[in-house]
Amino acid sequence: MINLPRQTTFAGLEQFLSDIRQSPGQGLRLPMQVSHGGAFSFSAVAVQGIATWARLHEGKRRIQLTPNFADDANTRTRTAGTLFAMSGLYFAHEVIAGDRVLSRTEALEAVAPRVFAMQDYRYQDTLRGPSAALCCFEGAKLEFLQSLYVIPRRGDPENTTIRSASEFASILPRMLDACVAGASSALTEAQTLSLAQLVHQLFKNADVHTASDAEGRLYDTGMRGIQVREVRITNQATFDAFVSEDRALHAYLSKLGRRSLIRERGERGLKSRLDAWPSTGFIEITVFDTGPGLALRWLARHKGISRYAEVDREEELQAVKACFQLHATTHTTAMKGDGLPIALGAMKQLRAFMFLRTGRLALFQDFSSGEHSAFAPRHRYGPRHLAEAAGATYSICFPLLR
Repeated sequence: MINLPRQTTFAGLEQFLSDIRQSPGQGLRLPMQVSHGGAFSFSAVAVQGIATWARLHEGKRRIQLTPNFADDANTRTRTAGTLFAMSGLYFAHEVIAGDRVLSRTEALEAVAPRVFAMQDYRYQDTLRGPSAALCCFEGAKLEFLQSLYVIPRRGDPENTTIRSASEFASILPRMLDACVAGASSALTEAQTLSLAQLVHQLFKNADVHTASDAEGRLYDTGMRGIQVREVRITNQATFDAFVSEDRALHAYLSKLGRRSLIRERGERGLKSRLDAWPSTGFIEITVFDTGPGLALRWLARHKGISRYAEVDREEELQAVKACFQLHATTHTTAMKGDGLPIALGAMKQLRAFMFLRTGRLALFQDFSSGEHSAFAPRHRYGPRHLAEAAGATYSICFPLLR
């Protein structure tokens, strides 16, 4: 069995992806929960890993969960309240819970109430903790959620369209408030609209890229969605847990959550100390999919390349950048790829930290300094070579100032 790590560190998550690539065909063991609720896009990247596992597995796909999942209703409800467990139940053929083996159909009954909550705009009931999600499962009866799609009266999927950016501007505040009461009031109307336009563009891309591989062959399973969550850093220990071996995130959080230096007089004269760590709140918005990945889709269309092994990491990076250029597009729908200026403007306003995990790349850009005028992502983990992951996770994190 390959284990999804319980600790929310990207070193552990990248090792999980590497293990999946190196040992295809094994089962997966998923924990009941992960530290800090899987914040800073951990959960969405875990979904990419589980999708990668499913694509590489040629036999019966099995996941192992806590034994109580088989018989305890509360355990089932809690398990299905995490993004990574939802994806595991969807991509697996069978679930092992103690000495019981549950069919996919039986196990997915635990996910159904969460999907109904997504469909009925009850965002506070979609996930556990200060988090909300809208997930679209390829082939599911409720694949096209009302929050995200305009559905014809006859339910014809061929004529289903994604809602407008202005409609997303009414959806996002409701998701924010489901995570933190009154969170939407911390954003100006202009910031809300810019953020909605950004998420709208990203989800339109996810919608196009989830169903088929780089050569146009349909996947048997696929998942795309949006997650919104609160991340709260209340003390030094929480801070240290988040930034373990992650210089990029360390620099960003240190800058925005910096403590002040206090000078006070003691028995031996003046001495200095840092004040207590402020309770720093952040909002994280993530758009994810389990398609072939940004670069591979681009390379297949423009250069006839259908495998990452055919290009080096620099070529892959340039392909990702090309995906975000003005008027760049990999498809012929009405979306003209003009999302880059919108994205840059929104992230500058929000002093955001951007993270993108796709293919063999983990990229970031820190917009909190106000110095950025272009899309110029850098490798988050330096020269380290990463395992190939299905799909893409695009996440932005910004301080919640109220």
